[in-house]
Amino acid sequence: MKIDLNEALDQLENMRELDSDEGVANALLKVAMAYLERGKAEMAAEPLEEAYYYCRRLDNDLGRAHVSLRQGQMELLLGQPVQAAAKYRQALEVYQSQQDIAGQVSALEGLAQALAVGGSPDQAAPALEQALALTAGHGDQVAAVLLRQYLAPLYRQMGRYEDALEVYLAMGQAAQELGDLQRVALALVGAGSMQAQTGRTGVALKNLEQAQRAFTELGQATLASQVEQEMARLRAAQPSPSPETLEGRDA
Repeated sequence: MKIDLNEALDQLENMRELDSDEGVANALLKVAMAYLERGKAEMAAEPLEEAYYYCRRLDNDLGRAHVSLRQGQMELLLGQPVQAAAKYRQALEVYQSQQDIAGQVSALEGLAQALAVGGSPDQAAPALEQALALTAGHGDQVAAVLLRQYLAPLYRQMGRYEDALEVYLAMGQAAQELGDLQRVALALVGAGSMQAQTGRTGVALKNLEQAQRAFTELGQATLASQVEQEMARLRAAQPSPSPETLEGRDA
């Protein structure tokens, strides 16, 4: 549910009238988040800068980290991954000093996205691996599924197909435990693609068939059709049995 922008602006005005630095900082962050939700990154810049100023004045380190996190999001929307990575690192440093696990995971996820967009998947993957380790230590299965969904394509991009396959399989198992059929299907497609890439067409087809059934069950006919097309492509690419093999079977 999106933040009501008009309500956020009214709240900011009220906090200014009350002369509450903490209230103004919180309201500014809320206004900026409302702009970011709407893709209006340029309009988020000023309230984020002012919110950061108030957090520094209040000596509120976690507040600064929260603002830096949103500034990273803003820079990504503006197509500036290098600046975004710097903001995410800034937030991460504070979250680490405060031992804020959820904050660290969010900052690492954003950092990985910025690095990947900037063309450095080899640096993005370790950030996600670190985030995954943090979630594993705290049993956050939902975050673990999402992080694996981002990590597997990075491995694939780097040609680390076996690592990508392992991550897709782990993602599917965790999603199944959560009852998230959508991500189970996505994991099956990913696993099937990696298995096909490494010459295991038979097991790849089995996983893709399961994915197709799942998408059909979810009412996602377009995705089911795309999986069916991939299955047809794989079947067509399989070598036909030689006449000798056929004769041996008849015998």
